[in-house]
Amino acid sequence: MKFKNNLLRGELISRKKRVLADVMLENGSVVTAYCSNFSAMEGLTQSGTEVFVSRLVTPMRKLKYIWELAYADGGLVGVNASRTNELVAEAIEAKKIEGLESYDYVFRHPSYLKDTRINLTLESKDDKICYVAVNNIYMKRKTDVVFPSAVTLYERKQLEELSYLVDGGMRAVMVYVAQRMDCVGAKMVWDIDPTQAALLLEAKNRGVEFLCYNCWIDNKNIWLDKSLPLSF
Repeated sequence: MKFKNNLLRGELISRKKRVLADVMLENGSVVTAYCSNFSAMEGLTQSGTEVFVSRLVTPMRKLKYIWELAYADGGLVGVNASRTNELVAEAIEAKKIEGLESYDYVFRHPSYLKDTRINLTLESKDDKICYVAVNNIYMKRKTDVVFPSAVTLYERKQLEELSYLVDGGMRAVMVYVAQRMDCVGAKMVWDIDPTQAALLLEAKNRGVEFLCYNCWIDNKNIWLDKSLPLSF
């Protein structure tokens, strides 16, 4: 995925109310950017952090910028969680996600379940269907990116509903997207959200499949790169 507009380099002043970030651009102007990542973003929100924002061209939007990248741990980290669906869809269409190469059609409109939604629906020419949920993770511990990375009731419900799909004979896959380049694995942890961790194990045991990919990132492009081994 190529960023549609040239990213603007700046310095983070502060993050406010989780969804807003004040940024001083290189030209000295201060702008408020939308932050689509609602987690704590541990290690990414210190004042003075080098960041990149994109300028939105939608005239009706109140905020004209969105926070895209932060420089942390010696490299770039993607903070725009809204890009994960498109990153995964592009990779599936390019036959780059192991185990999902046999599907011919990728439907990007979400399928709504009882309380959550499935981000992508895949279909093959012989009418096989796979439901794919996509989640953004970012938190690094030692050499691994960890999940769950936040306490969210939504992801708990999503895991339960993925399990129900599998119970009904459907195929369901959770794809974690680590928008960073510096991890060698993905590890489930218990201390952030023990309830969600228990549901992850239950979903895995019931047949939900889990995948994780890191990303290649620079200030012009971002795409899914390598599969990361998961440990539960």
